[in-house]
Amino acid sequence: KYSLSWVNSFEKGLSAIRKKEFDVYLLDYRLGNGNGIELLSEAINSGCLQPIIMLTGKGSPEIDERAMEIGAADYLVKDEMEASLMERSIRYSINQTNILQKLQASEVKYRTIFEQAIDPILVMDQTGLIIDLNPGGLKFFGYSKEEVVQQEGHMLFKNFEDATSFFTQLESKGLLNDFECSMQTKGGQEYFCALSAFIHTDMLNVSEVYHTMIKDLSQRKNNEVKSVNIGKMDVSEHIAKGLGEKMRDPLSTINLALDEIASEEAIISNESAQACIEIVKGNCDTIDQLVRNLITSTDTRALNVQKYSINDLVDEAISDAEELMAGQHVQLSKQLLPVEGEVLADKPKLKKAVVNII
Repeated sequence: KYSLSWVNSFEKGLSAIRKKEFDVYLLDYRLGNGNGIELLSEAINSGCLQPIIMLTGKGSPEIDERAMEIGAADYLVKDEMEASLMERSIRYSINQTNILQKLQASEVKYRTIFEQAIDPILVMDQTGLIIDLNPGGLKFFGYSKEEVVQQEGHMLFKNFEDATSFFTQLESKGLLNDFECSMQTKGGQEYFCALSAFIHTDMLNVSEVYHTMIKDLSQRKNNEVKSVNIGKMDVSEHIAKGLGEKMRDPLSTINLALDEIASEEAIISNESAQACIEIVKGNCDTIDQLVRNLITSTDTRALNVQKYSINDLVDEAISDAEELMAGQHVQLSKQLLPVEGEVLADKPKLKKAVVNII
């Protein structure tokens, strides 16, 4: 059942529409001081959300088309009007308007998320052209909106093969979760990302669009690489320490044996034999120190980083190196830049590295 109200002028009709008291409006084209097209336009511009059905005379296709362009929900030809046809048009118009309003509300909600999201959200058409990129995406990639809209989506991918695979899989499945690939910014910086995308039918524009959410996984990737490297270092440390302990045991035995030999009466008075024993013991000590250095070099303890004068650090390293070079017939000279500079470093470790280089 319907409750019907009727007014007979342009002004009264516009006033009734602006009050928004009805679910649907039937609008005649002929209204005395104005016409239905003008009233329809005024109603739409004033924010009317209820459906408006245009009533026209027979053979007025231009008016019908114009009414639909402005925003009429439907049109009926008065000469062909029947109760069932009008009832169906009213139900159709109300249902379609409700659906459209829900879509528009959903679009508003989506735009709010789109605009406020920190992660990049990319919108492309079915040919791969960029329709939109949210502020988070513009900041992430370093582009302005004018630079990306209507450009190929491939431009954001580091590798063309990744872009091709992404589009192929999305078209085939209609949905992608965590597609991992490298993407690049305007400045050429590379980021490792996970892309989640779906194909959405835009009911307002009746077209398919690709919505893609981009998650930067670079930090996670770096952590994974560090974890692998740390694992390798742990293995290296374990091997080095095990090897070092195994080497130090026979060295200790050799030193004990040399002490026993050197203390024998027949050897004590033999200067040549004593000299040879000292040479062997000296080389055993050198090997023992090398083993200790090997074990120390694989130690993965945290760095104690502080600021140091790089010239002072090099001077200290040279001083330590000179002690090692004593008797090796090596002469070391230095030439440091006069400009004083500081370096963030773990001083003992960096100094040891400089000594090893020397």
